[in-house]
Amino acid sequence: MITYRLATLADIPSIAKVHLMCFPDSMWAFLGEALIRAFYSEYIQEQNIFVVAEEDHSLIGFCMGYERPTKARERFMQKNKKALIRRVLIGLLSCNKLVYSKCLDNFLPKSKGYEATQKGDLLSICVLPEFRGKGIADALVQHFEELLRNRNITAYTLSVYTDNIRAISFYKRQGLEPVFEGKNEITMAKQMK
Repeated sequence: MITYRLATLADIPSIAKVHLMCFPDSMWAFLGEALIRAFYSEYIQEQNIFVVAEEDHSLIGFCMGYERPTKARERFMQKNKKALIRRVLIGLLSCNKLVYSKCLDNFLPKSKGYEATQKGDLLSICVLPEFRGKGIADALVQHFEELLRNRNITAYTLSVYTDNIRAISFYKRQGLEPVFEGKNEITMAKQMK
């Protein structure tokens, strides 16, 4: 039986492992498990919206977002600046294409973008590959939205890579609509009833 509950700091090791299994080719995977743990820990400590899915007491997925404004990312960057710089330098020196791409994205001029008026943001959703197609991601989003409503937040946004057709389709089925398309990402939003 699959159960859903709020994440705790004790879940962080499992959350990091699930993240690595779901996104093995991501920048976060390159940065490593320790930094993933530190990143998600900041959001849990700030009591943001973080739901996990379990089967037989094993974490199989999660959905994490936050209520604006949040300082979690800033705290993570401050506390882990040296480790982040070290990992990025290693990537640059080893000519890692992903690291080069991410660094260029951060230094090239950006388009104006979408100014979100919503107070909620969905930052990450992940379900282990062997559990996909069973409605778990749908249930995680429903729990996330319920927690937003409990905080009197009736709309939220998220960003997804333009080439992630599967995720875009999933978010559209959840009622999100594209509101802005940048160079590599689409911003989607949902107004809940």
